[in-house]
Amino acid sequence: MNKLSGRQLQILRKILSSSNTRMEDIMKEFDISKRTVYREIASINEFVKNYNSKIVNKTDGLVIEGNVADIEKLKLDIVGYRSEFETEERRKMILSELLQLNEPVKLEYFSKKFGVTTSTISYDLKELEKWIEKQGLTLITKPGYGVYISGSENSFRKAIANFLYENFDTADLIDFLKTGYLAKNNIEKNIDLRLLNLIDYDTVLKIEKAILKLKSQIDYEIVESSYLGLVVHLALAIKRLQNGETIEMGEDNLQELKKTNEYKFAKKLAKYLQEELDIPIPEDEIGYVTIHLIGAKYRSTTQNYNDKDIEIIARDMIKEAEKIFDVSFSEDEFLEDGLKSHLVPAVYRLEMGLDIRNPLLEDIKTKYPLLFEKSNRVCDVLRKKLNMDIPEDEVGYIAMHFGAALERKKEAAKRYNIMVVCASGIGTSRMLMSKLQMFPQINIVDVTSSIKLKDLKVRDDIDLIVSTIPLDIKDKKVVVVNPLLLKEDVEKLKNALNTDFIMEYGIKKEEEGNFKKEALHIANYGKRILELCDTITYMTAKGENSSQIIEYILKNLIDENLINENQKEQIKGRLLKRESLGKIVLPNKGFVIYHCTIENIDFPLVVVGKVIEEVKMKNLVGDYEKIRTAFLMVAPEGDREGIEVLGDLSMSLIEREDLVNTLNEAQSQKEVKEKIKEVLLKKFYEEIKRIIT
Repeated sequence: MNKLSGRQLQILRKILSSSNTRMEDIMKEFDISKRTVYREIASINEFVKNYNSKIVNKTDGLVIEGNVADIEKLKLDIVGYRSEFETEERRKMILSELLQLNEPVKLEYFSKKFGVTTSTISYDLKELEKWIEKQGLTLITKPGYGVYISGSENSFRKAIANFLYENFDTADLIDFLKTGYLAKNNIEKNIDLRLLNLIDYDTVLKIEKAILKLKSQIDYEIVESSYLGLVVHLALAIKRLQNGETIEMGEDNLQELKKTNEYKFAKKLAKYLQEELDIPIPEDEIGYVTIHLIGAKYRSTTQNYNDKDIEIIARDMIKEAEKIFDVSFSEDEFLEDGLKSHLVPAVYRLEMGLDIRNPLLEDIKTKYPLLFEKSNRVCDVLRKKLNMDIPEDEVGYIAMHFGAALERKKEAAKRYNIMVVCASGIGTSRMLMSKLQMFPQINIVDVTSSIKLKDLKVRDDIDLIVSTIPLDIKDKKVVVVNPLLLKEDVEKLKNALNTDFIMEYGIKKEEEGNFKKEALHIANYGKRILELCDTITYMTAKGENSSQIIEYILKNLIDENLINENQKEQIKGRLLKRESLGKIVLPNKGFVIYHCTIENIDFPLVVVGKVIEEVKMKNLVGDYEKIRTAFLMVAPEGDREGIEVLGDLSMSLIEREDLVNTLNEAQSQKEVKEKIKEVLLKKFYEEIKRIIT
C-alpha cells in the first residue's frame, strides 16, 4: 500500500471531515500551487483506491466517492495512521539542516526534534551519506562530538542547488522566485516550505531588483532557465557569505573572465547587490556571476556568432537527426538558426559545469516519449564533440527544436487516404494499421479483407491500397508490405506517394465521434469479449504441418460442440486455400497465429494449441523456427465488433511479450483463459476511456 506524506495525510483528513473542501481552500491552507494540489490528490487517490474509493473534484468541492462501508473503514484507519514523515521527509529535513550548519550537531538534537530514537537517526544518516558522497562532500560522525558535513565551498553550493532541484518541480521553483507564493511568515507550515529556508525570499526580491537594474544595460535576453540558475546561485551565495563561507576561483580563470564584457556586467550586478543587501561581494564571487552571465547569453539570430565549432555541431546534429527521424530537414532554415542560437550558451554552460534546468522536461517526456528518445540519440553527437554527459534537461531543449521542425513539416504535408487489406481483416491488418498510424500524413479510411474488394471500383476516395498480400487490381495503386512494416516497406510507401513521412511523436487523442453510436459499439464490443471468454479452448495440437495442425484443432472443436462439420470445412478452406495469407508466425517466439472469418458462425472463437511434435515454419522476417503454440482465431463475417476484438487480441500478441510467454508456458485452460481475459478487459477499458475522453 502506498504511504502518505504528512501533508497528504492532512489533506485527506480535511476532505474526510468536510463535505465542501475546495481546491482553493487547500491551496490557501498549505500555501501550495494548484499544480501541486493536483499532484497531491493523485498520490492520495493511489492510497484510497485500496478502499475502493476515489477523491473527485465536483462543483461544490472535493468529495470521496465509494461504498459507504469502505469510506467508514478508511476514516477509522486514518485515525491511527502514521505518515511517511518518519522516513523520506525526516531525512530531507535532516539533510537540509546539515547542509546549512557550520558546526557539528549531536544525534540527540535530531532525535528530540523528530520524536525518534538515535539509532533511527543513525540509520537515516547512513542512507543520506550515499547522496552526500555523490555531491563530493563527506559526512563525518564523531562519538560525543556530533555529526557534520565537510567539503569545499564549491561542492556545498552545488549540493544545496541539487537538493533544491531534486525536491521541487522547476516550474514551482520559478513560481517561488518570481511571485513568492510561499510567504516567508508561513514557511514553517509543512516540509516543502521548510526546505525553502535554504533560500531567503527577502533576499530573492533584492536579487531580482538588482538583476532588473542590470537588464536595462545588457544587449541580450536572459532566458528563463538561465534566469533560474542565476537567481538560485546568487541566493545561495549570499546566504553562504552571510554565514562567513567564501568561495575561491583560480587566479588564471579569474584573469581570463576579467577580459570579457560579462565581467563588467557582473561587477555592476555585484555593486547593486551590495547596495541592496549591505554585504561585500568578493572578486571570486563576481567571477562565478560572470560565468552565469556568459552562460545566459542568448541571441535571436546567428549573425553575431563567429564560432565555427558551434555551426559544425549544429549541422552534424541535423544530419544525425535526418537518419534517426528518417526525415529531411534541409529546407528548414529556422532549425539550424535556432539550434545554433541555443547551443552557444548551452555548450558554455555544459563546459563550465553550470546547471541546465528545463521546466518543460516532464511534460516533454510524458507527452512526447518517442520524440524525447530519438532526440536523446541525436545528442550523442554533442556527447562525442564535448566528451561529456548531456543532462536530460538539455535533451529536452533539443527535443523542442526538432519537435518544432517536425510540426512545421507536418503542417506543410499533404494527407493521403489509405485502405489497408489483409487476408481476413483480423490479424495482419491490425498489426499493419498500428504501424501506419504513426505517420500523420496517412489517413486510414478502411480496413478490409481481400474477399471484400469487389466494391472497390466505386471508391474514389482512396489514394493507395496497402496490402499484406498480392492483389490483382488494375485501377488502384497497390503496395504490398510486411505486416511489421519494415524499413524497406516505408521506402515503398514514400515512393508510391512521392513524399517524406513524419512520424507522430506525441500521444495521440482520438477524435470525438457520435456518442450514441460509440456507446452501442462499446456494448457490442463488451458482449463479444464475454462470448469469446466463454469459448476460449486449450488443447494439445498434433501434426507435422499447418494442414495437419488445423485439422486436429477443428476436429476437437467439433467434439466440444463449438462448431459443426460444415463450419469446420469452411474454416479449413479459408485457412488452407491461401495458407500463407491466413497465418502469422511471430519472430523468435515459436508462436503461429491462424486467423479467418466465415459467414455462418454466431460468435468469435479462440483456440490455444500446444504443438507437441517437431514443426518448423517460416516467420515474418523469413527465418524458419520451431513452433510451440498454434493460436487459432475465427470471427463471424461482417461482425465489426467480433473482428475488432480478435484484431485487438492479435495486436496484444505483438505488443505484449508477457502474453505470448504466458500462452507458450501455459499448462491448463484456466491459465489461458485468465490471461486472455485480462488482456481483453484491459482493451475494453481502453475503448471506454477513449470514448469518454
